Amino acid sequence: MALRDAAIWGYSIFALIIASYIIKSPSIISNLTKSYATFVKLFLTITPIIWVLSNFSELLAFEINGKIVPILKGGELLVH
Repeated sequence: MALRDAAIWGYSIFALIIASYIIKSPSIISNLTKSYATFVKLFLTITPIIWVLSNFSELLAFEINGKIVPILKGGELLVH
Protein backbone atom coordinates (compact mmCIF):
# COMPACT_ATOMS: atom_id res chain seq x y z
CA MET A 1 0.00 0.00 0.00
CA ALA A 2 2.80 2.44 0.83
CA LEU A 3 4.54 1.86 -2.50
CA ARG A 4 1.29 2.41 -4.37
CA ASP A 5 0.60 5.61 -2.44
CA ALA A 6 4.14 6.85 -3.07
CA ALA A 7 3.74 6.19 -6.79
CA ILE A 8 0.46 8.13 -6.84
CA TRP A 9 2.10 11.07 -5.06
CA GLY A 10 5.09 10.92 -7.40
CA TYR A 11 2.92 10.96 -10.53
CA SER A 12 0.78 13.75 -9.05
CA ILE A 13 3.80 15.92 -8.36
CA PHE A 14 5.16 15.22 -11.85
CA ALA A 15 1.80 16.25 -13.36
CA LEU A 16 1.79 19.49 -11.36
CA ILE A 17 5.34 20.31 -12.46
CA ILE A 18 4.49 19.71 -16.12
CA ALA A 19 1.27 21.72 -15.85
CA SER A 20 3.06 24.66 -14.24
CA TYR A 21 5.75 24.54 -16.92
CA ILE A 22 3.09 24.62 -19.67
CA ILE A 23 1.26 27.50 -17.97
CA LYS A 24 4.54 29.42 -17.69
CA SER A 25 5.41 28.90 -21.34
CA PRO A 26 2.41 27.86 -23.53
CA SER A 27 4.55 27.66 -26.68
CA ILE A 28 6.08 24.46 -25.30
CA ILE A 29 2.94 22.56 -26.37
CA SER A 30 3.78 22.96 -30.06
CA ASN A 31 7.35 21.79 -29.40
CA LEU A 32 6.08 18.78 -27.46
CA THR A 33 3.63 17.79 -30.20
CA LYS A 34 6.35 18.04 -32.86
CA SER A 35 8.69 15.92 -30.75
CA TYR A 36 5.94 13.38 -30.10
CA ALA A 37 5.13 13.18 -33.82
CA THR A 38 8.79 12.36 -34.53
CA PHE A 39 8.80 9.75 -31.75
CA VAL A 40 5.64 8.06 -33.04
CA LYS A 41 7.07 7.76 -36.56
CA LEU A 42 10.27 6.19 -35.25
CA PHE A 43 8.44 3.96 -32.79
CA LEU A 44 6.00 2.61 -35.37
CA THR A 45 8.83 1.99 -37.83
CA ILE A 46 11.42 0.41 -35.56
CA THR A 47 9.44 -1.61 -33.01
CA PRO A 48 7.89 -4.12 -35.43
CA ILE A 49 11.36 -4.88 -36.76
CA ILE A 50 12.78 -5.31 -33.27
CA TRP A 51 9.79 -7.46 -32.26
CA VAL A 52 10.19 -9.81 -35.22
CA LEU A 53 13.95 -10.11 -34.71
CA SER A 54 13.65 -10.76 -30.99
CA ASN A 55 10.75 -13.24 -31.18
CA PHE A 56 11.53 -15.23 -34.31
CA SER A 57 15.30 -15.28 -34.20
CA GLU A 58 17.89 -15.32 -31.46
CA LEU A 59 19.51 -12.18 -32.84
CA LEU A 60 17.89 -9.81 -30.33
CA ALA A 61 17.27 -12.23 -27.47
CA PHE A 62 19.23 -13.39 -24.48
CA GLU A 63 19.39 -16.60 -22.50
CA ILE A 64 18.37 -16.97 -18.85
CA ASN A 65 18.68 -20.39 -17.20
CA GLY A 66 18.77 -22.11 -20.57
CA LYS A 67 15.63 -20.37 -21.86
CA ILE A 68 15.69 -17.85 -24.72
CA VAL A 69 14.01 -14.58 -23.69
CA PRO A 70 13.17 -11.97 -26.34
CA ILE A 71 14.11 -8.34 -25.73
CA LEU A 72 10.66 -7.09 -26.72
CA LYS A 73 7.48 -9.09 -26.13
CA GLY A 74 4.08 -8.28 -27.59
CA GLY A 75 2.50 -7.29 -24.29
CA GLU A 76 5.31 -4.89 -23.54
CA LEU A 77 5.00 -3.37 -26.99
CA LEU A 78 1.29 -2.71 -26.43
CA VAL A 79 1.99 -0.94 -23.13
CA HIS A 80 4.24 1.58 -24.82
